[in-house]
Amino acid sequence: MRNEMREKDCLYVKKISYQKRKRQELKRKFVFSVMTALFVIVFTGSVFSMNAKANSSKGADDYKYYANYCIVPGDTLWNIAEANIDYDHYNSVKEYAKEIQQINKINGEHITNGTYIMLPYYSDELK
Repeated sequence: MRNEMREKDCLYVKKISYQKRKRQELKRKFVFSVMTALFVIVFTGSVFSMNAKANSSKGADDYKYYANYCIVPGDTLWNIAEANIDYDHYNSVKEYAKEIQQINKINGEHITNGTYIMLPYYSDELK
């Protein structure tokens, strides 16, 4: 009877130690998975933030100025905008032409020869 008791105790101890090892192994796998996920999240976030900084800093420190332009025969608002646009600050010629219209209070496309208009431009130098 005593031997049977020892054998049962031994089996019980083996069962407990097996369960304990299994729990520890699951815990290690869980911690490894969480650490890997955190690393991926941090790495991805840093890549996107560097990309965002690179895109947002393009022309961000520039100063806005205005230049006088004398309209000559054959000029159109579109041609003037197309010749002077800075794509670092404007997405399209249409957007730049619209700003020229607003600054100079021009309604429509009609511009008169010999008149002066202001053209916005950007520079990284403080003048």
